[in-house]
Amino acid sequence: MKDAEKRQTVFTLPTISWAIYDLANTIFSLAILSFFFPLWITRENGGVSSAEYAMTVSISMLAAAAILPILGAISDSYGKRIPFLRIFVIICVACTALLGQSQSMILPLVLFAVANFAYQSAEVFYNALLPQVSTAKNRGLVSGFGVGIGYIGSIITIILLAPLATAEGADESATFLPTAILYIVIALPLFFAIRERKPDERKFDYKVIVDAYKQLFSTLKNFKENKNLFKFIVARFFYLDAINTLIAFMAIYVTAILGEEVAKTEAMNLGGISFTGTELVLIIGVLSALCSAFLYGWMVTKIGPKSTLLIILTIWGAALIWAVLGTEIVQFYGVAFLAGSALGGTWTADRVLLTRIAPAGQVGQFFGLYQMVGRLSAVIGPLVWAIVTATQWIVIAKIFDWIGVEWISGEIMSLTELESSRMRIALVALLLLLVVGVIILRKVKDEEHPSHQS
Repeated sequence: MKDAEKRQTVFTLPTISWAIYDLANTIFSLAILSFFFPLWITRENGGVSSAEYAMTVSISMLAAAAILPILGAISDSYGKRIPFLRIFVIICVACTALLGQSQSMILPLVLFAVANFAYQSAEVFYNALLPQVSTAKNRGLVSGFGVGIGYIGSIITIILLAPLATAEGADESATFLPTAILYIVIALPLFFAIRERKPDERKFDYKVIVDAYKQLFSTLKNFKENKNLFKFIVARFFYLDAINTLIAFMAIYVTAILGEEVAKTEAMNLGGISFTGTELVLIIGVLSALCSAFLYGWMVTKIGPKSTLLIILTIWGAALIWAVLGTEIVQFYGVAFLAGSALGGTWTADRVLLTRIAPAGQVGQFFGLYQMVGRLSAVIGPLVWAIVTATQWIVIAKIFDWIGVEWISGEIMSLTELESSRMRIALVALLLLLVVGVIILRKVKDEEHPSHQS
């Protein structure tokens, strides 16, 4: 009873430790998945192509998506999350610390893939701790507290790590070891602040893993009974393809379009700390997301989650179109503002929509599918990017030349000669995925499932 009363407040040691871990999460995600590592690994002199990097992201995310049901089953079976969380965090931190220690680009790609896999796997056990640090009444508040702390992590990443990357004689690899140190230090309180129940002493039953996949396939088989919900899940798959890929490749894209010299030229000096144009794009996006998060929460309450989500996806579409047409750094500041404002509300709206249209007794089950779709979208989006940017367009041009349509052949050659041009085409492909998602989402009925009223 006392434990339940303690958890009525958000500000307990376990809750604060849980929320602070989101700070560590965000620092790693921003520094390694979205910004410094992608720029470093795809740099012009000696780096890999954006297509090779995209394939690495897809492979690591596919592995994470495939193992998600297994990790969930292990977590539920043992009832202990912290030991598994520690293991994956340590693996992630070790690989991150070693990223810049090789002259070859192959080893860093492998280390990145393992680090990303470990990071995504740790997320499963971290999310599973939420019921232990909250009550049904304050769970949304605790979750929001973690998200807010995460945004602070974005600002810390920029202020602490950006100067290391722009120091004289340094590059983005100077941020890898500090990122690893920050991750493990900030994660430490969570490892010791939460007291979990004793794990089951019985031997692990592999039937639990089989049952996890059976439940997944059973959920998919119930398509006819939950058509409205599955429409939403499919729509989410398409629009997240576009959103996740834009976030992951924005820094690479801006650098490719503007050139390294322009993208890395000082654009702002704040209190003696200089920021490049690419870093300023990131700052604007983060601040826009932070400011808009509360607005979209209010909109969900006023006009409903589906209408809010459609507005948000329209803003994402505008950001993608502007990015495709952008040629100056100032234009990308505008893209960052739009994308950041939309990012602040995407998950706020679609999580609420899921809880509204899912059967009351199966919300947890469909949240598992919801998470898996998020992982799979992070596989397909980068794969689309890799295919478009690596395609031998000269072969396609030759085909049109062979069938006698020379003008199309010439246009293809002129449009795809540079990698930056192929990246613009990749963004158009992402825009099409977003449009498909919006079309399907429009068919979803924003009506509370009847089971919620019984």
